[in-house]
Amino acid sequence: MCGIFGIVAKETRLPDGALERGTRALAHRGPDDEGTITLRDTVPVPVEIGLGNRRLAILDPSPHGHQPMRDAETGNWIVYNGEIYNFRVLRGELEASGVRFVSNSDTEVILRAFAAWGLKAVSRFRKIFTFTL
Repeated sequence: MCGIFGIVAKETRLPDGALERGTRALAHRGPDDEGTITLRDTVPVPVEIGLGNRRLAILDPSPHGHQPMRDAETGNWIVYNGEIYNFRVLRGELEASGVRFVSNSDTEVILRAFAAWGLKAVSRFRKIFTFTL
């Protein structure tokens, strides 16, 4: 089971080390990999969003399944824990429409499904999960 962590700082900065401490506190949930990213924007107000992940690599233990994961085409980021039981079927549909994948993970399928189907993608997932996109 993986662990995810997120923190938002609106009109201020993320506290130094908070993202790393929060993610490190989840070490027992994912011994195989860890990652963090801080995203920044200024519109409409300054905001920083920190995402962290501790990974238990099951479906794709390669570095291609690393999280937080970014969709290079949309710029979307995701941290995710769970399993999309029908991800291979959804991946096949997406590939048939021309979508290309880098990993063999259901995490990337979620990212690509959102790019293709928007919020309607969630209703197509047969799942147990939590994620931040």
